[in-house]
Amino acid sequence: MKTHVKPLIAENYKSVKDIYDSEFAMMGKKTLKSPWKNRIPDLSLGIFNHSGDLLGFTLVIRLTSDSESNYLSRIAIHPDFQNFGLGKTLLKTVLEKSYLKKQTLYLTPLNRSTPLLRFYCQQGFYGTGDGYMACHFYNTRRQSVFNRHHDPPPVLVPKVAFSPKRIGITKGPFLEYHSYITSRS
Repeated sequence: MKTHVKPLIAENYKSVKDIYDSEFAMMGKKTLKSPWKNRIPDLSLGIFNHSGDLLGFTLVIRLTSDSESNYLSRIAIHPDFQNFGLGKTLLKTVLEKSYLKKQTLYLTPLNRSTPLLRFYCQQGFYGTGDGYMACHFYNTRRQSVFNRHHDPPPVLVPKVAFSPKRIGITKGPFLEYHSYITSRS
């Protein structure tokens, strides 16, 4: 199936709402208005088929005013198109854009199932210890500690094989950190 990813626009709202209602309404997430209204245009993306039909979406909002941290508020794929890698494609695109801007992306898994946590870990996220998961691409004091070969903090999500190259990262501190951690395992 040929698909393409592009930023969501106002005309996509009805399709986003239909998918949202089918995926989130049963979980008590009743409103789409706030995440839609506060979305970051270049990170809130849709995945479309060759006919232009929306198959899934991400809504990313700004977490801090300094524009260095964003929050993946919603990611959803239409039920008929799940398990085809479309969510992974959307998330990979958001992560690539975040990497280019050196921005941290946070999310809160809606459930703590092992397959869901494993999926996010495989995409580069790690548990922060407060219910969030984060993926960042800039050098922090925490990474500096890793780079000096100190023990890493405990990770609160299942340990899985992960390759930064899988999401298109071919250089930079994130790849160096990953290489260091995997060499110690």
